[in-house]
Formats: sequence, structure tokens, C-alpha cells
Amino acid sequence: MKMSIIIPTYNRNDDLNECLKSIREKSRYDNEIIVLNPFCDESLKNICDEYSAKLVNDGSRKNGKRVKSLWAIINTGIELAENRYVCWLNDDCLVLKDWDFYALECFKKDKDIALVVLKTKGIGNRVEFEVMNLSFNIPCANYAVLDKLQEIRFDESYSWFQGDADISMRTVVKYHKKVFPTEEKCIIHNHKIDDNRQQNESDKRADLDREKYFKRWSIYKLSQGKIVKKSILVRSYLLMRKLLRLILKRD
Repeated sequence: MKMSIIIPTYNRNDDLNECLKSIREKSRYDNEIIVLNPFCDESLKNICDEYSAKLVNDGSRKNGKRVKSLWAIINTGIELAENRYVCWLNDDCLVLKDWDFYALECFKKDKDIALVVLKTKGIGNRVEFEVMNLSFNIPCANYAVLDKLQEIRFDESYSWFQGDADISMRTVVKYHKKVFPTEEKCIIHNHKIDDNRQQNESDKRADLDREKYFKRWSIYKLSQGKIVKKSILVRSYLLMRKLLRLILKRD
């Protein structure tokens, strides 16, 4: 077994170089690597050539402005992937020894698994991004491996945030498949201190994405271990409350 690895990147060649090096050194299988970038400069080409990674212009920017969301970029990579199992990573990630083996073994254990979430650790071994959805107890697919044959894709309307939580929810609710986290830590997330992290997390787009996510899933609840729609009465109440807020806001 082997997988295709999707890595969107932009102006972070040093980080990408370390990421690709770790993949080639720590993986058990000879996985396909697809690097997605809007500007395929010579330096980036050399890095990708060194680690036998495919470099693809993702069309995410025009005239210097972003025209595709992160999730649309990853969807592009999924469609290009040659293997059934497709992983997405950030360019500032490092992988741990045999990470791909642990991830792919999960699919062997249960045919209903469509998404395997990769357990991670962060700077200074601080645990990060083992996010569990508090309402539904589903692991958030910050970094995950997807079964391409299930035809599950990201919602491209999210700009940068919440798309990973949304795909976890849709895998369970819409496609009736399992989201399963690895027991072993497979990824070191953000192996360097990122000066842009705080700025990114305070981005107004984060609030818009969060609002969209909660709006979509607010009509569901966890009941006896299953995710079900709330009763018609509860949904009607929520709708009326929303309409009232809109009316008061206009006034």
C-alpha cells in the first residue's frame, strides 16, 4: 500500500524542504508527493526535484490575489492523485517514523473507514491539533488520509478555517462512513514558531467560516452515540430565533 500526499505551499521553501525531507526519510512506502503552488519558480522546482515530488501550479492566485480557497486547492490535489488513499499536510509539518504505515493500516481494519485523522504533536512536544468536535465527538481532520474512492471532497466555500471539521462531519452524516484517529502520533505540526499564526487566527474570515460551520450543523445532535437531526420543534424554534435576530438587527 502507498498514498498520495498533497502539500499546498506559498513562499515557504525552507519549510517545504524540511517537510519533504522528513517524508522521504520517515515513510515506509514510496508515496507520491504533489506540491501545489501558484508560482512554480526555479528554487521550488529544484526542491521538488530533489525529493521526487510533482510540482503543480494550483491556479490559486491571479494578479497577486487569492482566487481559490485552501480547500479548493486540496480538492485539486485529490483529483490529481494517482493513489486511492490521499493525505494532506501543511508545508511546515514533519512526519514521524512509519507514519504512513500506521495510517494505512487503519483502512485495512474496517471497510467503513473513509477518513483517518493523523494524531499530532506540536512545538516542544506540546499536543496540538488532536481536535475533537465537542458537540459530536468526531476527530477534526486537520491532517488526515482520505479514501478517494468514497468521493468525499472539501466544501470549497470555506476560505481557510473549519473545512477540516466540516469534512469530518460530512463523512459521518452525509456519507455514513467512519472517521478514525490513529493511536500513534504521526505528525509534528508547525515545527517552527509561525509569526503569522496569531494573525491568521484573528482573521475575520475565521469568524465567517465558523458561523457557516455552526449554521450547517446546529440542527444535529449526538444521541446514544449517533448523530441525528434535532426534532422539528427544536429546529422550528432555532429558525424563529434566527429570524427574530435578523428583524431586530434591521431595526
